[in-house]
Amino acid sequence: MTLDSIVRTLFLYLQIFFAGILHEGKSISYKQNFRGCLENIVFNNVHIADLARRNKSSIRFVGKVRFSCVEMPYVPVTFSGINNYLMVPGVPANLKVTVSFKFRTWDTIGLLMFTSFAGSMGSLEMALSEGQINVTISQPHKKKLVFAAGYRLNDGFWHSVSLVARENSAVVIIDEDEGAQFKINYQFQLRSGDTYYFGGCPKPAAGSGCYSNQTAFHGCMQLINVDGQPVDFHRMQLGWLGRFSEVMFNVCAIADRCRPNLCEHGGRCYQSWDDFFCICDMTGYKGETCHKSLFKENCDAYRISGKYSGNFTVDPDGSGPLKPFTVYCDISEERAWSIVQNDRYYRTKVVGSNPDQPFLGEVNYWNASWGEVSSLANGSEYCEQRIEFSCYRSRLLNTPMGLPYSFWMGRNNERHFYWGGSNPGIQRCACGIEKTCADPRHFCNCDADHLQWRYDKGLLTFRDHLPVTQVVVGDTNRSSSEAWFSVGPLRCYGDRNTWNAVTFMKPASLIYPTFQPNQSMDISFYFKTSSYSGTFLENMASDFEIFIRIELNTTRDLVFIYDIGNGHENVTVKYPFPLNDNEWHEVKAEMNVKLARLKVDKMPWVIRNFPLQTYLNTSYDRPLYVGSADYRMKPYIGCLRGLRMNGVTLDLEGKANETIGVRTNCTGHCENPQMECQNGARCVERYSHYMCDCNGTGYEGPFCTRGNVVLP
Repeated sequence: MTLDSIVRTLFLYLQIFFAGILHEGKSISYKQNFRGCLENIVFNNVHIADLARRNKSSIRFVGKVRFSCVEMPYVPVTFSGINNYLMVPGVPANLKVTVSFKFRTWDTIGLLMFTSFAGSMGSLEMALSEGQINVTISQPHKKKLVFAAGYRLNDGFWHSVSLVARENSAVVIIDEDEGAQFKINYQFQLRSGDTYYFGGCPKPAAGSGCYSNQTAFHGCMQLINVDGQPVDFHRMQLGWLGRFSEVMFNVCAIADRCRPNLCEHGGRCYQSWDDFFCICDMTGYKGETCHKSLFKENCDAYRISGKYSGNFTVDPDGSGPLKPFTVYCDISEERAWSIVQNDRYYRTKVVGSNPDQPFLGEVNYWNASWGEVSSLANGSEYCEQRIEFSCYRSRLLNTPMGLPYSFWMGRNNERHFYWGGSNPGIQRCACGIEKTCADPRHFCNCDADHLQWRYDKGLLTFRDHLPVTQVVVGDTNRSSSEAWFSVGPLRCYGDRNTWNAVTFMKPASLIYPTFQPNQSMDISFYFKTSSYSGTFLENMASDFEIFIRIELNTTRDLVFIYDIGNGHENVTVKYPFPLNDNEWHEVKAEMNVKLARLKVDKMPWVIRNFPLQTYLNTSYDRPLYVGSADYRMKPYIGCLRGLRMNGVTLDLEGKANETIGVRTNCTGHCENPQMECQNGARCVERYSHYMCDCNGTGYEGPFCTRGNVVLP
């Protein structure tokens, strides 16, 4: 088989494109086709370029393709000032105006070229408007002639423009595509003037005759031709030709400000000459970089805001990477249940499984991944999930000492060998706790292995194991063996993130792993204190140059201090009343490449804008200190709770240590409760009241006293 026949075969089954992608003569790529030189094109050892040069019939050409590489002189000029322009002399009183040039820009508007006709016959203006070229011909006592050509010419690529205007006609060609040239025929007269302005008009306009009201062009130009003559930029720099202002020669200083894309959560980036912007539509997020979530963390937050029962979108990790998802909120006056349904709500039948080849019943939650549902459970005070196993000669957990035949998988892909109604780690079902199993020798009804239908069901309530992600069934391969299982929705209430509280009784630091905010950060917490000052948190680099710190500077000044590579700067909220009034105050701090801002309670944001296209250096490598600056400097004495950083709640209580002066909760009702929480339950401070957390105790009720718990 010859090379030509190989290529024919390839094109019969697969079309291969070089320098562009076409379908029925039209480009199907959102990017401009390649313009330049290619050589030594080889595909599967077939020399495509050689076949093309020999004009083989298996190769098809679209557009202008030459078999030589002509290196064009690359002498660009950059327009980047407020009043930038190039003034180029032309041939006056000519019956034809001929102008061509190449340009590239990100801006949607800007003056490309302006010239006044000789003899006060009017003017011709060429400008970008919404990414296309608008040509305006103005003449005294006549209506302006305006026409447009091109599309999305502000995409940052080079585009060529050719304009030929003569009496009663004008032709504009974009990117040398003569098939898409724009022609007009209209009665007007012209005589070329003696000056052409590119990129803008001098200020004031009276001395130059350049009366365009268009915004100055910001971008690059090259290969400017006027009246058929190329403009010599070298002579212009020496002052031998024309004039210029606020331009740079021999360089195209355009920057792609959307690579890398600093817009988060799928936000779309677009840019101008000196800045970028994020379109957050349909992302579920807002802000300068689509960093902040539009939705509340859980149903309890919707309850507090005055909502009633219904479907709501929640975002448990806020600005974190997990996506928002929809839950049903069952809202009452006291609490709000967040309910997430799954595809195992209806019973699933299992036959033919054994321990070596078990049935793997994956549980998929509606509109949410396991990680997203886990985040909801992790941030809740209490969660529960019903699980049921119906059996006909199909064993469930076997015996407490034997390997289970079936089990369920929970958060972090962990296996769990206890069933609904029981406690973690004891390999029992609800009947084993209540001593009501069908066979007293076993701790699950199904483990009796009876030739009749039995069932084991109950609630799983150990929050840190939920949600159920998989049910594994391994004993239905014997004669007449059969099993059914179902998993109810995950149901959670409360917000344990907001009330994760500690008290700093003396100078101390809670130390956490380094905060890695990348290009955006948000920090929020609550505090109450009677101290005059103190540092809430600090993170810095080893050289002590790059850092962030939030502190109470005086009784009325709360400060967000930072250095992102430009020296020490700060944002300060000046509160109208003392902040050390021993009442709770909420603090929010944010930073991205656009700005830093700080907010306390219901006060308006205090904002510090950054210079355009700031590089945000947040490369910290030292630990995060909470409660003081590094080395316990400027310590904070008081209560702190609900500390969240980029959607992650820091477990303050888990780090508390009374030997260093930090204890859980905040001084209040749990110090001397009217009635102690019973059976190992945890007292949770609510500052106006307290409550008992019965999670994992096997008891319930206001003080965790109801229930009949039998330990293994």
